[in-house]
Amino acid sequence: MISALYLFLTRSIARRLTVAFALFLLPVLFLVGQLVVKQQQETHFSQRELAGTRYLGPALRLHAKMVETGVRIAENKPNSSVQNSLVAEHEIVAVESLGKFKVARELGAVRQAVQSFQTADNITPEHRARHLGATGALIKHVSETSNLILDPELHTFYLMEVAAMRAAPLIQEIGIYGAEKARLSDQNREQQALVSRYEGKLSSLNAEFKASFEAALRASPKGSNHKELRRLSADVTHAVDALVNSKIGDDTSNNSRAARQAVLRLALFTNDQLAQSLEARITDFQRQQTLALTSAAVLFVLALVAVLGVVNGGFVAPLSALTEAMRQVAEGNHNVEPPFRDRTDEIGRMARTLETFRENAVARIQAEHAADQRRPVMRHPRVLVLDRAGERRHRVADDQERPGRTAGLRPRGERLGPQPV
Repeated sequence: MISALYLFLTRSIARRLTVAFALFLLPVLFLVGQLVVKQQQETHFSQRELAGTRYLGPALRLHAKMVETGVRIAENKPNSSVQNSLVAEHEIVAVESLGKFKVARELGAVRQAVQSFQTADNITPEHRARHLGATGALIKHVSETSNLILDPELHTFYLMEVAAMRAAPLIQEIGIYGAEKARLSDQNREQQALVSRYEGKLSSLNAEFKASFEAALRASPKGSNHKELRRLSADVTHAVDALVNSKIGDDTSNNSRAARQAVLRLALFTNDQLAQSLEARITDFQRQQTLALTSAAVLFVLALVAVLGVVNGGFVAPLSALTEAMRQVAEGNHNVEPPFRDRTDEIGRMARTLETFRENAVARIQAEHAADQRRPVMRHPRVLVLDRAGERRHRVADDQERPGRTAGLRPRGERLGPQPV
């Protein structure tokens, strides 16, 4: 099989040159393949991030619902807490149905926290923070598993930071701060110190949230969504300020709920913007990949056609014409003129060499013809015998016409000497 293929390729110069061209293109095709593989890896990376954003929405709503449940327990409203925990269970099922990442352990911890909320009439802030940490761990796990935390572009990274890293702790701290402040009274100095500590932590988390949000706006392309993001951010600022500046006796619970809902709306909208950016990136990667493959295929075909044209017009066709001229000269047709004698390359030198060979052959033939004309004619022996017989007949005829010449001659058979008497 290999020997037959080798013979097939070596019988024609065009085939050899085509194989050489194909071998030359192998590194180019390898580099194009590596580019395609790299783009596919980047596309897969972004697709995994996009799947993470689909997790973040239900996970953030689940976290907000869990915070609401803890607040209701802190406010001694068990019926509302049970209702909220049932809604939280619904959000757990929504997260579970996505099925892209392995979050069974994290969802198990969230379910345990929900059950604890359902069975507890009252829990300490420490226990409440630990239970709420289950949904925070779920969001963190999704962010890390889906590559969101490793996003290579600034504007999408900051959008992820707002939705996945800053929103959940801020919602939780607003809930804890609001629940403790609702229980505040002028006589309870210890409670006032606790609320002041929670207020400091809330201010710190709110400042980090704003910083990440502003960084996301600066890094994001300018568009119509900036106005909506600014409006939602202003709502968050207004709601948090209303909660912090509320006095004893004000409706702290409603202020806390309004602040949590404002942060949740901004986080969900930011997550939607993140998903749109990732979809645009994936589309761009796919477009670039298609363009690269199409360009490579077109350039390969054009290069192949150009090389075949050069090979055929510059080598194969001239060599075929010279081969035909050599064959005719070898068969004795010296009237043929070798083509491509005016070329300055090897084919031109071959044509001029063939022309010299043809001229020398013609000169040799002419010389041999001239020598044949000067050489005596060689006759057949039978022809010579006939010629000699003809010469004798002519001599006899000449003797008969001139009898005087033969008067003194003796007849044939007559003896010399004296004659008898």
